[in-house]
Amino acid sequence: MALGKIKADTLEHSTAGSLDTQYVVNGSAKQWWYSGTDASISDSFNTSSGTDVGVGIYRANFTNSFVNVFWAGSGSGFINTGQDRKGQYSSAGSSSTGTLLLQIGATNTDFSGHGVGHGDLA
Repeated sequence: MALGKIKADTLEHSTAGSLDTQYVVNGSAKQWWYSGTDASISDSFNTSSGTDVGVGIYRANFTNSFVNVFWAGSGSGFINTGQDRKGQYSSAGSSSTGTLLLQIGATNTDFSGHGVGHGDLA
């Protein structure tokens, strides 16, 4: 069975208008993940696994790497306190093309975290 290609410069919806496909390619997150307090991946895109690096620090390992280290990583975390979720600021950083490091700020507590990466894939 032969596979075909669809080539288009714009996507058009009958009521929502049109969108340049280059915007979709450049503007979409190329990696994201949601992790529980044990660094297990609950849901993700382009994330192969999570690693618990230390208390409150997780590393997401990418399925497909970024083309260089000049990509943007961000994240957030929260701690479950009974019925409430207590939001915490966190920092995310990248020093490699294949991982995102997420650390919660100002506490030494494991947390549920969310991380996202924007950039060009290799």
